[in-house]
Amino acid sequence: MGMHCLMEGAPSFSVVDYCVFGGTLLLSLLIGIYYACRGQHSNDEMLLGGRNLRVLPVSISVMVSFLSAILILGVPAEMFMNGAELWLIFMTAIVTVPIVAFLYVPIFYACKLTSVYEYINERFASPALHGIVVASSLIQITFYMALALYAPALALSSTTPLTLEMSIIGTAAVGTAYTAFGGMKAVVWADVLQAAIMAAGMVAIIVQGAINVGGFGNIFTISAKQDRLNIFNFNFDLWER
Repeated sequence: MGMHCLMEGAPSFSVVDYCVFGGTLLLSLLIGIYYACRGQHSNDEMLLGGRNLRVLPVSISVMVSFLSAILILGVPAEMFMNGAELWLIFMTAIVTVPIVAFLYVPIFYACKLTSVYEYINERFASPALHGIVVASSLIQITFYMALALYAPALALSSTTPLTLEMSIIGTAAVGTAYTAFGGMKAVVWADVLQAAIMAAGMVAIIVQGAINVGGFGNIFTISAKQDRLNIFNFNFDLWER
């Protein structure tokens, strides 16, 4: 009952919202069809984009891969409810990103590998190890994709006449279609399109939010008063969240 009332009171999509959402899905699908018509038939073209993609679109695509609805919806909610200490998790990127960029990626690229699973198979020559790694990864990706689809579908079903099931099926179908049609090039350029729309939306939210509270500085003032800027907590109590 509470969820039903919440959904009834939620703001609904306007004509502009429908145009942006529908246009994003349509353009993403058209990108896949465009690259399909250009003959993305070989494994190298489908999985690696022919190894001739530019640095900037690939970088944006990698970034967008981590900016799922789980992060965009979940992180603000987490910090609103429990404070900003979650930011420490993202500090690990200072260590992990250089290691991946300067150690692992050059090795994979020089070996002309398609995936890390191929590397493991070549490096250790163990079918059992290869099978365990692939199976565990498939399980992890399956659970992650379920959540990644559920989060935007829940938001969509709360603001449109679409049901939760229809939202999940629709977004999954479009994503699967342009990936299957156009391969890696379609994925990269669809991600670039979606990144531009996501960036515009986040900037609009920040600007409008600052206006609503009387200025950008007031965001931090109000957060501090409500004890939401607890960015460091070195308490070793295992029972504390």
